Amino acid sequence: MIGAAHAKLTSFKPTRKRFLLASQALWVLMIDMFQWNRAVLAACAGMGLVACVSERPRVIGAPQFSIQELQIGADKAATARVLLQNYSNIEVTFADVDYQLTIGAVDAATGNYVINLPIGPESSESLPIELALADAALQQMKANTTLAYTLSGVVRSSSPSRRFEFNYEGRLSPVPGKKGAWR
Repeated sequence: MIGAAHAKLTSFKPTRKRFLLASQALWVLMIDMFQWNRAVLAACAGMGLVACVSERPRVIGAPQFSIQELQIGADKAATARVLLQNYSNIEVTFADVDYQLTIGAVDAATGNYVINLPIGPESSESLPIELALADAALQQMKANTTLAYTLSGVVRSSSPSRRFEFNYEGRLSPVPGKKGAWR
């Protein structure tokens, strides 16, 4: 019996038909493998595209006002360079601001300033605001020393339509060599 099986194995001769069937089976396995790889690559590419295309959430943060410089002219007219900082991650068009400035313990100025200025995401703009300072505030500033100040109020934006309250406490120091200027 062993001899018969051995004779069958040794007499096996590959034919063209058997070779073609074996090569076709190999191609089918390779195509299945390539399709699986393509599916994995397509899934990875799709996830990467979704990660790149997805939008950041809109965050609208309260803006901040602070005085960069306060200049008092010879005619006692005051101009404040106010820094308006937009902490939002979208552009915000600021419409106007109602403000109150306190220098030391004295109410120095109040008023309304029309801004109508779009400020880009997470950026700032410097605005010149003309102030009518109270006489008591001018008297304090004559001492030419560092002064504590508070700038507070309400700012409104038109795009998006919002209302923000703000309160900033800072210090103003005289600018050396520049009479009537504080930073």
